Amino acid sequence: MKLTRSLAVIATATAGAATVLSGAASAATPPPSAYQVISAALAGHLAPADDPVCHEGGLLSEYNDRYVSTETGYSGSKKNIMRARATTVGDTELYDICVTLVNREVEVTFRSQASGLYATVDGSSSGYFSSALRATASRVGPAETFQALLDPAAKNFQLRSRLNNRYVTNFKRLPGADSMILRAISTTIGAPENFNWS
Repeated sequence: MKLTRSLAVIATATAGAATVLSGAASAATPPPSAYQVISAALAGHLAPADDPVCHEGGLLSEYNDRYVSTETGYSGSKKNIMRARATTVGDTELYDICVTLVNREVEVTFRSQASGLYATVDGSSSGYFSSALRATASRVGPAETFQALLDPAAKNFQLRSRLNNRYVTNFKRLPGADSMILRAISTTIGAPENFNWS
């Protein structure tokens, strides 16, 4: 798999139907939205499971309009924890976002460019940090794989962990540097579970 800065599949809405164009976008053409890519996947226009479509960009929490950061400066059990706290995309907000169609469902992985590791659902922590997302995995398994569910009305998506079948949420209850961590703990979809990418 070769990662490029543009998606290999571009979906656009025309006359109420999705038109899929193959090939990399030009520098003047913005990358397609998450809604367009996931729509294309659900329509069966993505490559097989062994050939995901990847995009370099930021993950945006629509709950607080902040980009997700990999906290590389944290240590211990909080090392590389992911927080929706940045107003712009910099080095710690860049991810290799890969989309695959598996059994008619869209699966997504996130590889942090800051840590070089995949976002994973941390099953070893407890309390408020239980099932937190941390960019600490060197390979992809159920803990690193998320099902993306499309919201056609809002044109955003939700992420459901393949590890525990819970939705990823922007958890804002903790104060200060622990606020806005991503956790795969929600059984329902609301504002904190809505995401998009840039």
